[in-house]
Amino acid sequence: MPSTLPVDADDPRIPPLMSAYWAEMAQRYGETEGETPLLALHEHTRWLIVQDDAGSVVGCGAVQPLASTVKDAPPHIGEVKRVYVIPEARGHGHSRLLMAHLVQVARSAGYRALWLDTGTPQHEAIALYERLGWRQIERYGQFAHDERTLCYAFDL
Repeated sequence: MPSTLPVDADDPRIPPLMSAYWAEMAQRYGETEGETPLLALHEHTRWLIVQDDAGSVVGCGAVQPLASTVKDAPPHIGEVKRVYVIPEARGHGHSRLLMAHLVQVARSAGYRALWLDTGTPQHEAIALYERLGWRQIERYGQFAHDERTLCYAFDL
């Protein structure tokens, strides 16, 4: 049965997932100049990895304070970051499991709501978030100027 596991930010299983994430995002967004520099994640970011039935790592995601992205954001709002499941593991419920466990992490951290951003080229992610009850909100953060950006919120 698939599972999630909390890990530290420096866990060696995260960088290969992030490299795959960047390659896929570059392709989806038509970027050819390399990785878009992202704002660094907060020091108190809580990471999860997803393991398939055989114990192979197939995905990851994180929760951090929204204030690390949005200046003066209320402390009771968290943000979901770096959600990724490798393409060959998609369609088996790993993303749904990951999102459910990220919500649990956020609740245990005392957050009352979660926000996230995604983009219109990420059709599967949009469909997942909407199926799970996330509601679209005004664009915020690093890519708020980009019309391809979509932002969502989820009340805990």
